[in-house]
Amino acid sequence: VSSITDAKLIPYLANRATTMPTIKGLDGVTRTIRVTVSPPNINAGGTAVYDPSGSTTDSLWDVGE
Repeated sequence: VSSITDAKLIPYLANRATTMPTIKGLDGVTRTIRVTVSPPNINAGGTAVYDPSGSTTDSLWDVGE
């Protein structure tokens, strides 16, 4: 998984995308998708995972927990 890169995934994206999609969080911050981990998750900075639900155990956005 660690050898997967955005460049390797972009050719498989819909509508001939040339960049990876981003996600705008509920806080208005634009975030990237971390594809070098399994399962992929939304990067909240550093190694943190974006989880807008406020709980890491409610099964909402709890990727990798």
